[in-house]
Amino acid sequence: MTLPGGTDKHKRRRTVQKMLLLIGMLLITAFVYQQEAEKNITLIIDGEPYMLASKAATVGQLLEEQGLYLRDRDVLWPLQETVVEEGMEVSIERAIPVFVSWDAQTCLVYTAAENVGQLIDELAITVSQSDRVKPGPEAQLRHGDTVKITRMNTVLIHDELPIPFDTERKNDNTIPLGERKVLTAGKIGIRLVTYEVVMADSIEESRSVAEEKIVRQPVKSVVLIGVGVPAPIITASSRSGQVVETMEGVASWYGGGDGFHGSITASGEVFNSNEFTAAHPTLPFGTVVRVTFPLTGKSVDVRINDRGPFNKNRIIDLSRAAAEAIGLRVHGIGVVRIEVIK
Repeated sequence: MTLPGGTDKHKRRRTVQKMLLLIGMLLITAFVYQQEAEKNITLIIDGEPYMLASKAATVGQLLEEQGLYLRDRDVLWPLQETVVEEGMEVSIERAIPVFVSWDAQTCLVYTAAENVGQLIDELAITVSQSDRVKPGPEAQLRHGDTVKITRMNTVLIHDELPIPFDTERKNDNTIPLGERKVLTAGKIGIRLVTYEVVMADSIEESRSVAEEKIVRQPVKSVVLIGVGVPAPIITASSRSGQVVETMEGVASWYGGGDGFHGSITASGEVFNSNEFTAAHPTLPFGTVVRVTFPLTGKSVDVRINDRGPFNKNRIIDLSRAAAEAIGLRVHGIGVVRIEVIK
């Protein structure tokens, strides 16, 4: 049995279903056509634009279609899974090789960073305010650049330096002419200098004086120069004093342009070639001996204030003045008689 109006309602429902199915098929067809149709795309590689037409559905397919590949640090926008659309811009920033040197190591890295600062952040390198970065953080990176990070610090170094003492010479008429006496021994002073030293990777780069102070003042040396009556030459006819020991041997002399004049003797005195002194291997310092040169018959009393001579065939080394007094100087060496005077 057929209900009134039932057939018309059923027909209308079927008609609507057919129309919806047709619309869906048209949409699918349009979508497939759209995907398969060529789309105009701008591909930008390192800032250089290239216009091209592609049927690729995604950015990844577009790269594959164009034979492009991405390195580890290349930057792609948008991502590979993004659907390609008409008029889309796809950008690739290629990573470039850069050498980075820091903390005793040098590495080759690939980066798409625009400048040195971005590269340092990318590598997570800690850089303090005092460290030196070359080229600077704002410098643009180029293929094959070298970025050098130098660790800088400043240290203080203390150094003690000597301060030389002055020597004051005073004439003294109580001292025989040609003799001298040290009244005050000189002492060097000490100056403490503090340097501010700039260290670059633990190597000194520069230094400057930060502070300077006197720790100890120098003590001036005072030397009395004899300007009095010269000590007399004692000859055999005017001998005095008790002779406690006698010896004979070869004598020599020194202090005539050989560099000894003004030097320090073994006794600590300043050697004066114009004084009547002598060097002996063993006699105590201050011992007075009378030296007689038989060739001239002259004698002279000298005071032992030095050690020598260091020739086993000689027994005494006279000052220039003493050798001159007995006529030994012109001979250089000669046999003498020595008497130790008490």
